[in-house]
Amino acid sequence: IEVISKRSLDGVFIIDMDSDSFKTLSKQYYVPIVLVDGYLEDEFFFKVFPDYKSAFIKAKEILGEELYIIFEDYANAYLLESAQKEFLPQNIFVNSHSSNLPEFLQKHQHQKGVVIGEILGMQVEHYVDNRNLVVISSFENSYLLLPDTKRIVISNREKANKAAKVMEMLIQLEDDEKTLKNILIGLHGI
Repeated sequence: IEVISKRSLDGVFIIDMDSDSFKTLSKQYYVPIVLVDGYLEDEFFFKVFPDYKSAFIKAKEILGEELYIIFEDYANAYLLESAQKEFLPQNIFVNSHSSNLPEFLQKHQHQKGVVIGEILGMQVEHYVDNRNLVVISSFENSYLLLPDTKRIVISNREKANKAAKVMEMLIQLEDDEKTLKNILIGLHGI
């Protein structure tokens, strides 16, 4: 909020902010705001976010139905809600400073799993057979994971391009009723 108030901004991109903080911020400033990697039940704001449902369906096609999922603890309520719709509660692990990833993986050693993010995927590769993993990655060309680890790519580059186009449209006051307020970023191969 301090940064915005000190500068004369034409627009703001907000990445993965919880809804309460977003509402506080959006009430104080009257510039276009595009929410990236988050979801807010408010049709007034434009949102650019991953199509997790399609990614989870694709992961199940690759590995089978009874999967676990692991992702980092951050403000993205949309990711948590999407995971809760597709995975059993005991198969969802949110990695945080107070959680125990090795213990969770030990309990699920006979299952296959989905990991959101390459850095977390690299950690998980140390504990499980990587042939039993699908990592949902943001990077199209990355060499962080083992070569035979399966990947589903939801491109950060595509998210950034879509968000920039939406912001440009908003700044130029080109918004109309036909413009989609929710922009899903699809999959880019495995």
